Order: sequence, then structure tokens, then C-alpha cells
Amino acid sequence: MRRGLAAFDELRQGVLEIEFMADSAVGEVRVGCVESLIVSLLPAVFGRLFKQHPGVIAHVAQMSRPITLEIRELRERNVDLIIGRG
Repeated sequence: MRRGLAAFDELRQGVLEIEFMADSAVGEVRVGCVESLIVSLLPAVFGRLFKQHPGVIAHVAQMSRPITLEIRELRERNVDLIIGRG
């Protein structure tokens, strides 16, 4: 099961890369972030991003555990980027 999920994830990543090469102004980003930064920082960041790249879609996942536990989310490709406090 785990290998099957990994294979499908690789296929999905490949499709996304092909789409990006066809039009680099579109894409998808998955961001993990703590609630306080979702409210304070992300609206400004995404507002600027969407003005420059209106075809980008952003998904935000609220992270509540310590950042060291959230690294697994990156390894499993559930998020592309984690924004937190160091």
C-alpha cells in the first residue's frame, strides 16, 4: 500500500511539473502554518502572490504540533512549505 501511494504521488508530481513547464504562471502550493501566522502573515503574502500569478492555487493546512513533528508532513509531501516560528 505504501509503495502504491508513493508511485501515485510521483505520477502526480510529474503531471504538475509538465503543467508548470506548459505555463509557469499557474500551479499549486500547499502550505502548513500555525494559526497566528495564517491570520497575520499569509493574507499579505498570498495577496501579493496572486496579483503576480493569478493562476496559482494555494492550500493552507493549520499546523498545531511542534515544528519537529511537522517535518513529516514535508517528507510525505502533504505540504510543500511549512512556515513557523523558530
